[in-house]
Amino acid sequence: MWLLLLPTLLAASATHPDAGIAARDALLFGDLERFQAELADLEALPAPTAPDDARAWSEGLAAARAATDVRGAATALATVAQACGACHEATGAAVPRPRAIEARGDGVRAEMARHDRALGLVWSGLVRPSKGDLRAGAEAFEDSFLTPRGPLSPAAAALDEQVTTLAGRVATRPAGAARSEAFGAMIATCQACHAARPGGLELEPD
Repeated sequence: MWLLLLPTLLAASATHPDAGIAARDALLFGDLERFQAELADLEALPAPTAPDDARAWSEGLAAARAATDVRGAATALATVAQACGACHEATGAAVPRPRAIEARGDGVRAEMARHDRALGLVWSGLVRPSKGDLRAGAEAFEDSFLTPRGPLSPAAAALDEQVTTLAGRVATRPAGAARSEAFGAMIATCQACHAARPGGLELEPD
């Protein structure tokens, strides 16, 4: 049956990754309203045809619609992303890997660019799907470093260490709920840091 839908699925795969990324990025800054708006593009896509994947897809979208906090929304989005990945794998859809652009220099802006690249690899690991990308994303978080303009507060250091630990959990947890929960916790930690801007993580002037 899925062979009959393959042209439609492949056409959709060329346009829908941006919708998932837009929903994800809304959560990085705690914008649940924008997250809900971005879900419409995902809901318009064909659901996976395999029963288990279709169920995960529909349950993930329902949970995303019902979410009232960033962690719950990100956990639900990861469930949807993994269902996308299972469908991509089953249909042979070619999902491009994010370009590896290395951020150079010190300071918070460069560090955020490194984190953005690391998050892109983790996300790619969910939606392609790719264990290699999950590992590469976790390693990119591990290899990132903060060289702030001023002393790094204990709160900032703790958040940076926590997001690295959680990225490792996303990479090592089995596919399914455990991986989704680790991703949700990781995104919630990113958002908490963006909201609090603890000492040492203030952005430098342009």
